[in-house]
Amino acid sequence: MANFQQLVNVAKNCPGYTPRQNQFTSMTSGSECDSCDNCKNYVSNECQANLFDSVLAGLDER
Repeated sequence: MANFQQLVNVAKNCPGYTPRQNQFTSMTSGSECDSCDNCKNYVSNECQANLFDSVLAGLDER
């Protein structure tokens, strides 16, 4: 399972990242951060667009 930082980094670099509608705002920052957890393609801890692994691997190559 991916850790929080991986979810954030993948979301920031993913061509398929699409924020969910009607997100709750964070009490500390006033807005949601980009994270796979906030993407409509990420369901039950899995990327339905099959992009997570390839984006994460691309980050490792940098």
